[in-house]
Amino acid sequence: MRAAIHQPLYFPWVGYLDKIAKVDMFIILDFVAMTKPSPITRNRFLTDSGSEKYLSVGIQSKNHMNLKISDIKLNLNDTLNSLDKHKSFLMSNYKKAPYFDEVWPQIECILSYRGESLLEFVISTIMFLRDVFEIKTEIVYQSELAHDESLKNNVMLITLLNSIGSKTYLSGTGAKDYMDVEMFEEAGISVCYQEYEPIVYPQYNTKEFIPNLSSLDLLFNCGFEKSKEIFWENVKKSNEFNKK
Repeated sequence: MRAAIHQPLYFPWVGYLDKIAKVDMFIILDFVAMTKPSPITRNRFLTDSGSEKYLSVGIQSKNHMNLKISDIKLNLNDTLNSLDKHKSFLMSNYKKAPYFDEVWPQIECILSYRGESLLEFVISTIMFLRDVFEIKTEIVYQSELAHDESLKNNVMLITLLNSIGSKTYLSGTGAKDYMDVEMFEEAGISVCYQEYEPIVYPQYNTKEFIPNLSSLDLLFNCGFEKSKEIFWENVKKSNEFNKK
């Protein structure tokens, strides 16, 4: 069984979805402390003029660095304000995109969230995209798996992989600098690295393509069906694991 492990991300970029699509099981880290600044709470979008803009979700900031992701609460007053600002930004800057009217109703519904759980809200953005791209990979939470919560880094990853019986771990290429591959191999787990090239698609407001934005940028520009088509073409093209 091939597996990948990652923190949850807010309306994640296409590369995140590509990783989910290339494994049999995807573990979401919800029992680790959140780093700062964190892609869990923010992502990049484009303005109507083609410049990049971060949108961030408001959270209760006091001591949140010492809390597990699953325990972090949204700042209710600020979140209502920030999510409404996200709505306004997307409406103002993507309303001229070819498929805005097709995509917007579902996005508006997600951004109408009025709960207090950061994890619940961010997961809803991931699950929306998983459904849109028809990714069948099983998603499980770290908190659902038997493991010692005090474990960190490589040991934690190996323990989580062992808990689901995975013998192949798909890692991002950025982990090459700090991953102890020998430790994984000694545990009977082979390490492979995600081969991903950004999907180039027409962006209505730019002359030169800007990669690695939230997947919403792809949807607004290409629509549900075309986005799904080019996503899976890219997955199949790059679905060769580079074992190191």
